[in-house]
Amino acid sequence: MAGLVMAAVLIACGNANANSSSPAETSGGGATTTVKIDGKSVEVDTFTVEHYTNDAIAEALVREKFTSKLPKISSASGFGKKKAEVVWRAFAPHGFSIDFVEYGRATVIHYEKGIEIIRDGNSWFYGNIPYDGPSSIFHITAVESVLHPGVWEPAYADLSFGGSDLELHFLYKGACKEDHWILFYDFEQKKYGINSNADMQISVKEY
Repeated sequence: MAGLVMAAVLIACGNANANSSSPAETSGGGATTTVKIDGKSVEVDTFTVEHYTNDAIAEALVREKFTSKLPKISSASGFGKKKAEVVWRAFAPHGFSIDFVEYGRATVIHYEKGIEIIRDGNSWFYGNIPYDGPSSIFHITAVESVLHPGVWEPAYADLSFGGSDLELHFLYKGACKEDHWILFYDFEQKKYGINSNADMQISVKEY
């Protein structure tokens, strides 16, 4: 399992010139505040400060450093053939990544060379994530962006059968070499009836 996680992470991190959409728009209400991160003052969305720790924000800023320089993608036209469409239960942290809340659903469409995430009528496109059959279908889900509330990005869901803390590894990282993730703790999984990745899925369709 760990090997699959690292393979997925390296696919997204290993190419600084890989096409990926940059979530520059925020729909979290627009209010911002200044926080101290590693001794520096940083202005971020107020929603982010209320829902994530300083460590999570610091990691997101590292990812943003790389992804903000990548070309934006506005369609899946360069991703090749559609391979699968998976509808996931949409979860996002509420209260410093400890308490998760379910926010409807998010659709992840897999193509040969990228994915599209659809939520509430909005789409985001992420390139350089090749389709890998069951590993893609049952592990690549969608999580809300730390720095850009209302924007959803891909994450690799790592949960062993039988129950353990679910790790959601961020895949949208540009050339960033670091592995960043958020934890969906066991007690939260039990609350939502999650014992495997399949319990987070509503439907799976392959083409």
